[in-house]
Amino acid sequence: MTGTRVLFLPLSNVLGHLARTFALAEKLFEYNAEVHIAACDHYNTLFHVLPEEIVIHPSIEMPPDSSRSFGKIVSFEEGEEHDIRNLNSANDLSSEEMQIRVDFLRKMVEQDEALIQKLKPDVIITDYRYTILNMNITENVRVFHISNFLGFPSFYNRVRGQLFLPLNQDTVLVPGIASLEEVEQEFSSQNANVHWCGHFNWKGWKRLKKENSNQSKIDVFLSFGSTGNAQNLVPWLIENIDLNYSLLTAMDTEHAQGDRENVHSEQFGSLEQSLMRSRVVCCHGGHGTVMESILHERPMIIFPNNLEQLEIGRRIEKLGLGVLINKPQEEITTDQLNKTIEDVLCNAYMKEKLAHYARCIKASDGTENAVKIILKK
Repeated sequence: MTGTRVLFLPLSNVLGHLARTFALAEKLFEYNAEVHIAACDHYNTLFHVLPEEIVIHPSIEMPPDSSRSFGKIVSFEEGEEHDIRNLNSANDLSSEEMQIRVDFLRKMVEQDEALIQKLKPDVIITDYRYTILNMNITENVRVFHISNFLGFPSFYNRVRGQLFLPLNQDTVLVPGIASLEEVEQEFSSQNANVHWCGHFNWKGWKRLKKENSNQSKIDVFLSFGSTGNAQNLVPWLIENIDLNYSLLTAMDTEHAQGDRENVHSEQFGSLEQSLMRSRVVCCHGGHGTVMESILHERPMIIFPNNLEQLEIGRRIEKLGLGVLINKPQEEITTDQLNKTIEDVLCNAYMKEKLAHYARCIKASDGTENAVKIILKK
């Protein structure tokens, strides 16, 4: 099938969701699909490296504090009681916040409905922008959702015993592998709409970013994306990590370096070059950073900022791929922080497990597998 008109509706003010949308969009374009993406201008510096035939349509998103929340952590402890407390907190919104979300959702639905009416796409692909749940989509339009299972969906499934809407309907394209996301064969047989595609790796970073001539080795890479408290956490890490460790930062916000001299900075975006230089990664535990860290066999120290990242961090620690910091930043001592870094750097078992899962991820071409599902007659 060629000439298929595809409309992407991603959560476009969260970089990880936008980047994997771009990865799949470019692969579909290679198969002669007519590709359209609705996106706000938060990351508009990325648009110009897309093939010019891919059309970007201006879009609106909820305010960052709303769209990037993914559930506040009220308890770092495991167990049913703590899970229920965390899920209840995710749903405990003030009347003011609820009204903000309702108003924005109405505008977003109206805008997306108008775009769908104008384009009349054959395929709609969402990535955490679920406006279509509030629309009547005609039967001849095929709907797909990009979503991992590990994260808020697996947390919700454990607490509620069911898939998080809309992953219980339509076709789900998982940009990951089942063994990494702790999914048993029984799950796949009971949820035939869920397809394990593999990692969605966007090549556009290399077109955007100039190669850095400084390839000196770095001990600790501080990689914190768009859904977290990097503006507070990174300065704290720079101040408290032992001065004998060299640091590398890559953020989409400014940070305070203080008087420390062995701190290097790179343009926020592609992780490949930074990971190749580094020995260990400190991150929030988002899917994009986690997958790239595993691919480059770099152990992680995860500082979760929301329920999705906490769920991912627990799984990463269980698999022996990194360490989860299961307490708030203000409760972490300098000694604990530096002992964790030292232990991770010397952990031979962790290196072995990272090499194993790197091979597993490399065995699947995620976007290629997804395109075959999307364009299947």
